[in-house]
Amino acid sequence: MQSRKIVEIEILDAITSRVDPFYEEIIQPCISFNSVYWKQGRYKKEKKEYLKKCYEIKKRSMLIGTGLIPRVCDYLKYKKIKYKITNENPVKIGSNLKRLDHIVNKKTGDRITLREDQIEAVTMALRQERGIIKAATGIGKSYIMLGIMRCLDSSENILVLCHTTSIIKQLYDEFQNFFRSITMFGGDVDSEEKFKPFKKQVVLSTIQSFSMINPSEYSDYFSAVLVDESHRVSSTTGNYAQVLSNLLAPIRLGFTATPPTAQEAIFSYERYLGPVIYEFGINEASKMEILAKPHIIIKKAGFPSGLRDIRDYHTVYYEGIVANKSRNMQIVEIVQECVTRGETVLIFVNKIEHGTNILSIADELGIEIAFVQGSSTTEIRERVKHELDNGVTKAVIATSVWKEGVNIRSLNNVINAGGGKSEIQTLQCIGRGLRITDEKKVVNIYDFFDSGSHYLISHFGDRMSLYCSLGWV
Repeated sequence: MQSRKIVEIEILDAITSRVDPFYEEIIQPCISFNSVYWKQGRYKKEKKEYLKKCYEIKKRSMLIGTGLIPRVCDYLKYKKIKYKITNENPVKIGSNLKRLDHIVNKKTGDRITLREDQIEAVTMALRQERGIIKAATGIGKSYIMLGIMRCLDSSENILVLCHTTSIIKQLYDEFQNFFRSITMFGGDVDSEEKFKPFKKQVVLSTIQSFSMINPSEYSDYFSAVLVDESHRVSSTTGNYAQVLSNLLAPIRLGFTATPPTAQEAIFSYERYLGPVIYEFGINEASKMEILAKPHIIIKKAGFPSGLRDIRDYHTVYYEGIVANKSRNMQIVEIVQECVTRGETVLIFVNKIEHGTNILSIADELGIEIAFVQGSSTTEIRERVKHELDNGVTKAVIATSVWKEGVNIRSLNNVINAGGGKSEIQTLQCIGRGLRITDEKKVVNIYDFFDSGSHYLISHFGDRMSLYCSLGWV
């Protein structure tokens, strides 16, 4: 191939960058990946592989998501190929780290002092201006977000996005004590403002509500966008892709304890936000006594006869997990032990019917357990969370609605009743109990070795590998 002296990368804006298509062959390996799709064959669906390119050739330009440029630069360095980045219209965002010393609750007058690790995360975020803050659940992610927001000039407008109303309201309740110009879109707060959100400096919104707005109304309004639970930015389609591909905010930051590991997800969050720029894990936080240390307790589960002969996974999961009376009784017995010790316990299930089956056994034994699921109103969820945190309620069963954004500081025990193999979901379960208190330095995590099917054995193996890699067993 004919060579040229230098690869010129032109940053058009926060969304798109441009490269001469001459360099496509050189750059393609680092911004493409092997993917699959399913095509109906003569007798059954067949898996087809193809190369998915994370760029497009348009009007004699190779257009690349600006968030992927660090990946391109790293690749060119590795290949010892010279490159130059040019900014056609650089946007300067006003910020000052000295403002971290003056974060004051305007209602109480109390000054907030961030820990060293939180200050380090804020500093890195403002230096890089885009990327993912990977921080363990419970280390005070909202304080990191608050620190970033308070360091920005008051003339810079800020958008905070998440996928659930409960998380957005929780953040709003916290942030409104530090900003005079703030509103929440898509909820019950500031009802007169929620259909006219762009008069305030700080706007908080669920992604579902925000995606309904015409991009022309918000594209150049915000200087910064902060995405909580940013592992949800995992596709080039959907609400997050729609909003972030129309938003010109130069500062683009995501916050999550569990960045996804699938190739498409990695390319997606890097494209719209950026790569991981800061990490602070559970083990580091536990050593510094910021988080409680997980204590893994494995129980061997019973299983119904005939389970080994079932080949269909969904039937195996239903019979071996959801409807497994022996296993569900074991779960209730663990709950009873925890309550007898005067401790609180949270039981995670993946299916509503599973929660109902556990609840039925508990009712027969006179053990009181609350049940939070998707159909539970926000008011009920908040009340149960408050009662669990204060020890009024000792045991709660929850579906995935409580796997993210729920802070229960006093929680002593977590039971992963639903099993599964997802590293993200497993860590999210554990994260609910990591808050540390004067009385709690360790959180018990109960898991089950389900030996009745090769599917369930494999899933347990994945979870056990995770525990071992983190040094918890």
